Amino acid sequence: MNSPEEKRCLYCEKLLSDKMRRDAKFCNTYCRTAFNNRRRSGVNPDIVNIDKVLHRNFELLQNALKNKEYAYVDRDRLRGKGFNFDYFTQAKGEFRYCYTLCYKLTDDGKIKVSRGFDSIVKKFE
Repeated sequence: MNSPEEKRCLYCEKLLSDKMRRDAKFCNTYCRTAFNNRRRSGVNPDIVNIDKVLHRNFELLQNALKNKEYAYVDRDRLRGKGFNFDYFTQAKGEFRYCYTLCYKLTDDGKIKVSRGFDSIVKKFE
């Protein structure tokens, strides 16, 4: 392994100061940001946009759920806050997943949100 005096910035390759944290990888914020931007620039823009939608959906579901086991949310209200029903990470029957959260459209136009498939199935049985 490299000794601390041989450690270099991952972006500009300048020698990192021995006064920096032992686990430092960049000499400054500019290099860290530039390195990450360059790394992400190779990612398909469609994937980046889909990830943003999924993260937004997850955040909205999580906010609706708070610390409860399950919650009901008005579909139009959720859509009005930016929820996109076209994007989800998995589907099992009438249930849709957004990462670890699960939701289902009810007959009265509400969305039932729960933590995971097993817990929501038990509530509907």
